[in-house]
Amino acid sequence: MRHRLFYLYPEVAAARRARDLLLLNRIEDRRIHFLSRRESLPGFLRRASALQTTDVVHGAELGMLAGAIIGFGIGVSLADFPFFGTFVKGLIMLVSTLIGLVIGGWLAGMVAVFLPNSRIKALEPDLEQGRVLMIADVPARRVQEIEELLGRDSDARFAGEETHFPGIG
Repeated sequence: MRHRLFYLYPEVAAARRARDLLLLNRIEDRRIHFLSRRESLPGFLRRASALQTTDVVHGAELGMLAGAIIGFGIGVSLADFPFFGTFVKGLIMLVSTLIGLVIGGWLAGMVAVFLPNSRIKALEPDLEQGRVLMIADVPARRVQEIEELLGRDSDARFAGEETHFPGIG
């Protein structure tokens, strides 16, 4: 399990030092991402992807839940016909629930890709002032160690932590 840590830095040079520090402490480069609104990020700093900057994952999860509930409801009403056997009724409910899950997740994910991540949205004023956001996905057992390590840097400002996110990538 991983935790996502958010740190703000005043400029790219400070963010690079933090990245180098994480690399020296065996945090993989693919687990460290950066976001900046004003400054152009150099190629060696991995840009945050849509999975980090939008609510696509959260939206898809909610859509899957809602779709499964609606699909199950439709399945129950379809299976209410008396000429279906028990097996067919169960199959109808299962299939309609799965179809609702997939369609709900897909539709909600398509909408949520246009919504900013709520954690990053709260940091928007800092990003507009030119600060650089570092997003680091670290193993849960090393969170305290990494926070202490990054906290030693006077340029770093802790901006939050997420404990529930998909460990993609």
